[in-house]
Amino acid sequence: MPNYYLVGDGLAPGTIDSTVQQTEPGSGLPVNSHAGSWTKPNQYRRNADDVLPLQTSEAQFAALPEQWPVVTANRVVPKVRQRQDSLQKRHLTGIKLSSDAAHLAPWLPLVEQLGLPVGEQQETISIVIAGQQFSGPEHYALRIEEQAITLTAASDKAAGYGLLTLAQLRDP
Repeated sequence: MPNYYLVGDGLAPGTIDSTVQQTEPGSGLPVNSHAGSWTKPNQYRRNADDVLPLQTSEAQFAALPEQWPVVTANRVVPKVRQRQDSLQKRHLTGIKLSSDAAHLAPWLPLVEQLGLPVGEQQETISIVIAGQQFSGPEHYALRIEEQAITLTAASDKAAGYGLLTLAQLRDP
């Protein structure tokens, strides 16, 4: 029984700490850690006719309908704070940094790992570091237009995040 408590004459009621329900990481399901590991059906089935599996995160994932679509178009991780999409497509085969943005080269292996080619024959993107325009050091604005791609960032770190966002938006 979770949250077991005792009451006695002359004593204040108190919950026994070892019976307090915990939350399973990942699924958020309640776990009674004091009950031990339930691995056998006779430990968790309510009666002989109960055929439900133990509700672990693995069982819940296995029960998901296969027909649920997995929408990955225009998904960015982590989620951007504010976004405006024109819903128009722009063909982008790859990028190269302008000469004044060479200090961002350490970000390029991650950009390529996310599927956006980097090289000399690719399209040059404009990157402006302008910290005074932003309220936080990791903020950036990415503007993708038919003529040019402009990334304005508060810092080098923010510019790197903007490059990763651009890479995730590309649909190969």
